Amino acid sequence: MRPFTSSAGLALAAVLLLSAAFTPSAASAQHATTRPIFLALPDAFPNLGARVVLVRESGREIVVLDPAAATADELVIGIRLLARVRRERPNPTTGEVIPILGFYPPNLTPEERARLDGMIAELRERPVANVGNLGRGRWTRYAGR
Repeated sequence: MRPFTSSAGLALAAVLLLSAAFTPSAASAQHATTRPIFLALPDAFPNLGARVVLVRESGREIVVLDPAAATADELVIGIRLLARVRRERPNPTTGEVIPILGFYPPNLTPEERARLDGMIAELRERPVANVGNLGRGRWTRYAGR
């Protein structure tokens, strides 16, 4: 009878693990990590007194950079804060806008800074297009590291 108890225990553990993997909180956290992130340089940066603006929608999230002042610092802070917001609030409200008014400059290695500056340079070279509710500007999908 002992092997049956062990098998039953393993089966119960497997069922519990599978059900935990598909609970609403796990599903929403998984959705937050699969929701695409875009970088945008609108022609007219929102007049919010911000250095970076995060826009969260149900189908995508956007790190909006000021084209007149976009640097590696603004880009990395936008990405890092978006990651934090995703962890704390995985399901955005409709059209959630988060202005980042100021920040302490991040510590970046020269390689990281060069890579991020290169991303901004590539973004500046993108064709002008409609950037959703932000109007005209440039945008690209953020591919991560």
